[in-house]
Amino acid sequence: MIASTPVARWTWGRDGETTDELVRSLRDLMAAYGVLAAHRFAVGGTDVQVSVSEAGKSNSVLFKRELAVAAASSGSTRSAEAVASLVDQVRIGLRAGEIGSVDAHIECSGLVAVGSDEEFPAKRLVRVGSIIVRRFRHRRAGNA
Repeated sequence: MIASTPVARWTWGRDGETTDELVRSLRDLMAAYGVLAAHRFAVGGTDVQVSVSEAGKSNSVLFKRELAVAAASSGSTRSAEAVASLVDQVRIGLRAGEIGSVDAHIECSGLVAVGSDEEFPAKRLVRVGSIIVRRFRHRRAGNA
């Protein structure tokens, strides 16, 4: 069976990090991409879609663009270089304003194994993303 709709979604959150939103979002995205690349679920070069919204203004976008990423950013040095390059590209094009959220995602092409000795390439095999929302506070049910 080939799924044409998402078949899984994982979500996690972290509190207390001091790194800025842009760096965190792109660092986390490239870390996940590196794992996918190591397992050949992401092969070749790809593009990152990055959108930065302004704090307190629902329709104000500070940056929205597709950026190129080098192939298979596995290994901490290559991943750190890829993150630094992406952050620099965004900062160059970023409009003035306070960052409210950063949404970045990659649609990865990969290899699908058929049997024990055959593989074929698949476009848009996996979509991986990272969303950072500034000052987001989760409220538990029953708490004001």
